[in-house]
Amino acid sequence: MKQEQTEKQVSRRLAEIEENYSKVLLVLKTLEERLETTADRDDLTGLLRRKSFFRKWEALRSGHAELNGFCSILMIDIDYFKKINDSYGHPVGDEVIRRVARLLSQHCSEDQHSLAGRLGGEEFVVATFCSEKEALTLGEKLRAIIQNDPGQPGCTVSIGVATARARKAGQETSDSSHSLLKSADEALYLAKAGGRNRVCQAGLSLLRNTG
Repeated sequence: MKQEQTEKQVSRRLAEIEENYSKVLLVLKTLEERLETTADRDDLTGLLRRKSFFRKWEALRSGHAELNGFCSILMIDIDYFKKINDSYGHPVGDEVIRRVARLLSQHCSEDQHSLAGRLGGEEFVVATFCSEKEALTLGEKLRAIIQNDPGQPGCTVSIGVATARARKAGQETSDSSHSLLKSADEALYLAKAGGRNRVCQAGLSLLRNTG
């Protein structure tokens, strides 16, 4: 009888240990997921960091190549950001960056077949599965939304757009995400040189003047 009670106590204790162990594993898994999310996301804006952005974009690009045959990258730069910092201080500059990031997040999501990230400083990037014309339309939409944001009057952005054929799974192409980014960066340079607050397309001089 005593041995039977002891065995029951041992069984209960083992069950408690197993239950506690499962709880610890769950907590550790949750912490690991949070750490991964924190490492992938920019502290100031919550957007994907450069490395995480391109890793996720490459995966999406390979998986959705058949969506409509095109993918585009938009490089976005806050105009005269140094003047904002110099005139109003870094806290105001940080808030401008956060507001731009929020607007990009609202209008660029995986549900909309697009992805937003922060490259660093006042530079952002948006990748989307759409044609050249659609990418330019999106760029103009984002430019206008940011310019007309009542929370930060006077804030404008310059945007460079580059488009390439989407890559099918296992297919090699010269238009990698990084080369596409380079083309978009060249278009961004044209937008700045043309007076800022405008959208320019890779390979052309001034595409659109919306200032």
